[in-house]
Amino acid sequence: MLHDMAEVDALIFELSDLQRAYAENAAEKLIQTCCRSSEAFQYLQDRVCDVAIPERARNHIHLIIAKIRTWMSLHHAYGWAESNYACSFGSLS
Repeated sequence: MLHDMAEVDALIFELSDLQRAYAENAAEKLIQTCCRSSEAFQYLQDRVCDVAIPERARNHIHLIIAKIRTWMSLHHAYGWAESNYACSFGSLS
């Protein structure tokens, strides 16, 4: 669990990178981490209001959370068998 939280923090830091390629890679890794670990997803939701995180990164975090919640809603609505939140999304752009 602590490893997931440390990984989330590192990826949040990368989201604020001004070079778009690094931010997109970090966003994809963050989605994958949060999809496989509900603790990481909860931690990400807790961090979204942290004013120490740059606004650019917080905007990405809001999008990531919305995508994961949407996937979880579809997952629940259609009764698909759970697989540790194993979801897959495209890039944030």
